[in-house]
Amino acid sequence: MQIRSQNHLITHFPILIERRNAKTIAQRDKISFAMSQFATDHIYPGIDRWQYFLGKLGMVVSAIFVSMIFGPTSIVMKVLSLALMVTSMLLDSMRLQNIGISQFWAFIRFLPFGNLVLDLGLLSVQTGWVETRRVDDTGKRILFVAAILIGLIIFMTLRARLLFEFWF
Repeated sequence: MQIRSQNHLITHFPILIERRNAKTIAQRDKISFAMSQFATDHIYPGIDRWQYFLGKLGMVVSAIFVSMIFGPTSIVMKVLSLALMVTSMLLDSMRLQNIGISQFWAFIRFLPFGNLVLDLGLLSVQTGWVETRRVDDTGKRILFVAAILIGLIIFMTLRARLLFEFWF
C-alpha cells in the first residue's frame, strides 16, 4: 500500500479528528467512506472506472470495425487481437492500481470466467476501494445492470436451445 503524504494528512486533519471521536463503528465507517471518496486521486494513480469503460468500449469498436473492413480471418485482425490483448492487460493493471490492490490480479483474466469476474469488479468498484472494501452506490447499480444482462443472455441461450430441439 502506498504511503500517504503529509499534505494529505494536513488537508484531512479535521476529518481524521472527527473519525477518531466517532462513538460507534458505523459512524467511523461512514466518515472513512466519505474520506476515501473525498481525495483519492493523488493517492491512487491510474484510471478510474469511466476511463476504463471508455477504453474497453474503444477496444470493442475497433475490433468490430477491423473485422468488418478486413474480415475476421485477415492478418490485420490477428495483429489487432494481439494488440488488444496487451492493451486490455495494461488497462486492467492501471485500474487495479487505481483501486489500490496488486496489479498481478490482472492475470485472473486467463482463467475460465475470470475475464467476466475481473471486468465486473473493475467496472463496479470505486477509486481507493482497498480502504473501505465496500462498493459505492454507483458500483451497486453497475453490478445490478450487469446481473440482469447476464441473466438475459443465459435465458435467451436456453430458450434458443429449447426451440432448436423442438424444430429438429
